[in-house]
Amino acid sequence: MIDIEKYTKEIELNPNDAENYFHRGQTYLFYLQFAQAADDFTRCIELATLVPHDFWFETGFSTLNNRDLTICWRGACYFELSCYEEALADYTAVVQSSGSTLKESTVLTTRAKVYKALDRHCEAVSDCQAAIAMTNRNQKAYEILAEVAEQRGETSFAERMKRKASACSELSFLEEHLAFHQYDREAQESVERCKRLLMEPENWL
Repeated sequence: MIDIEKYTKEIELNPNDAENYFHRGQTYLFYLQFAQAADDFTRCIELATLVPHDFWFETGFSTLNNRDLTICWRGACYFELSCYEEALADYTAVVQSSGSTLKESTVLTTRAKVYKALDRHCEAVSDCQAAIAMTNRNQKAYEILAEVAEQRGETSFAERMKRKASACSELSFLEEHLAFHQYDREAQESVERCKRLLMEPENWL
């Protein structure tokens, strides 16, 4: 808990510094203290509204809009706390943010997980479909679709989604392998097989 103590002291010295709330929130999240993390992320967001530009501090994620990143972290906390409506509001805010530079596919997939928890399956499927349209190598989206299909009794569709999720995982492994064994013909053929599977059109739920 050394980092929590460190950031707490920094906050006591400068209670209007958004960066310290962000980092303490991340530390709380690491220790699975979701309520405390959500509170810190909320305070961070409140303070950030006073700053007239997106990049109000360095997080190590140079391509991300920090405000949207923080909202996503808070949404993750709300999800773990089973506060699904609050999580949904956060992810929707990021999806709708015109200034967001987050990979929208990832945000849509995460929001789909929240919709599924709320038993709003149509919205979950819609988000997964939109996410896959952006990149067909979205393993989590296929997994969510498989879970929804199983709940609906659509076993054939569920199995196809599981195969596509496995193909995403296999592709990542194969591409790492080929980076060091570029002449492995069997691996190359497996890559093409996975890509063909992911390119197959689907009749969505």
